[in-house]
Amino acid sequence: MEEFGDLNPWWYSDNWKDKHLLEWETQRVKWRPKWIDEISLTPFSLNFLYGPRQTGKTTGIKILIKELIKKGKGS
Repeated sequence: MEEFGDLNPWWYSDNWKDKHLLEWETQRVKWRPKWIDEISLTPFSLNFLYGPRQTGKTTGIKILIKELIKKGKGS
């Protein structure tokens, strides 16, 4: 499992910060993509997220994950 530590640093560090979320949190104006509310979160649903490069797809997913964990749906 240690060989995955480089790819998944949050497994071994409580103080690890994601670079996309850290950048988002330091912005004066925070945006939240509208498509986050349109994603189906029911069990066994399959969602495809696509679009041009550098438009916030990864950051949007990370914002969604952060919100779900905060609501207690991560366990």
